[in-house]
Amino acid sequence: MKRILVGIVIAMAMILIYQSWNKSNVQQSILKENSLLIQQQIENVSKIIVTEGHFSEVY
Repeated sequence: MKRILVGIVIAMAMILIYQSWNKSNVQQSILKENSLLIQQQIENVSKIIVTEGHFSEVY
């Protein structure tokens, strides 16, 4: 009976460790996606500014 309880405790500990590890990886993935989105938005804004500057010089 002791071996079964020890096995259950070890299995639960392994599951908790895996879940915490997986959660941190998901958070890092979300952070990278958000960073890329912000970078793309900044590039789009800079393109608009350059284009408006070019048109104002022409007219």
